[in-house]
Amino acid sequence: SNFFVLIGSIMAERFLYLPSIGFAGCLVWAARATYRRAPARWPAARTVLPVALALACLALATGTYARNFDWHDERSLWTSAVRAAPGSYKTHHNMAIAFLSQPQPDFAGATREVEQSLVILDPLPDTRSLPSVYATAGLCYRTRGDLSKALAVLLRGRNIDRAWNDAVSLRNRLDGKSISAVGTPPLYLDLGRVYLALAQPENALEAFRYGRSIDPQPEFFLEISRACRTMGQFEQAAISLLEGLVVDPTQTRLVSEVARLYQETEPRSCALNNIGKSVSLNLACPLVHTQLCAASHNVLEMYLQMRDPASATATAQKAVRSLGCPSEMFR
Repeated sequence: SNFFVLIGSIMAERFLYLPSIGFAGCLVWAARATYRRAPARWPAARTVLPVALALACLALATGTYARNFDWHDERSLWTSAVRAAPGSYKTHHNMAIAFLSQPQPDFAGATREVEQSLVILDPLPDTRSLPSVYATAGLCYRTRGDLSKALAVLLRGRNIDRAWNDAVSLRNRLDGKSISAVGTPPLYLDLGRVYLALAQPENALEAFRYGRSIDPQPEFFLEISRACRTMGQFEQAAISLLEGLVVDPTQTRLVSEVARLYQETEPRSCALNNIGKSVSLNLACPLVHTQLCAASHNVLEMYLQMRDPASATATAQKAVRSLGCPSEMFR
């Protein structure tokens, strides 16, 4: 499977599906040939060989049947995998993910398993380790309130993530390609949240903005707004939420948050339309219009940094044509 192209997996059951057909054919041919020749010297072979083959098939069928129970759900699958390969970081990490994916996440179990992964990975240099494991560990420690452990493990994860980004960038430069930053967004999301919990909003902003440059998920805009509010920068807090809406106008959470922010900080402005019990943004209000244009400009700069000129152009065109923003802001 890795002969011509490296695919990232050394061994997996699925790689044996097609080869097993040939193997089964060879096994049957060998059994048939033995069955034909053996009776001349060993008469009992006509009885013993079919029985032996039947027992072998029964044993294999039993193993196959038992294996089906491992695939009942993610937890049963990775519980079996941990038993089979206790020295693999991957089995422990996926077991931790399974604990976190339950309707009622088991953070104690997830922490126990991800710590086993860290024991295996910690001795490795940054370029040979995996940032996703450290992101999961940071989430577990942060959720359980151990901020010092969370910060330490997330900072190690950040170093690993940057090392991977540098390696990928170098490889692409050698190939004559130019790509945006690659990385592990959840790592920076939790790192920023830990910094906020430690009353370090400036460091939180740096982490959130870097994660946003990899993948502009709505959570980053929400958390950047939260950090700005902590610093008393209410205008920037509103602009961050509007940036998220420029990226994805369907995010109702962002609409609710920016409406709540205007209600708290600009209660006498024209920023909101109140129709019965519903509240919506008043795009004709100078305050909203100005901040929305600023948000569009920031998103344009973000896309250019991400080396996504198509999205940058679309953002500029929408801002000028649909929102009526000054064209000189997007030149």
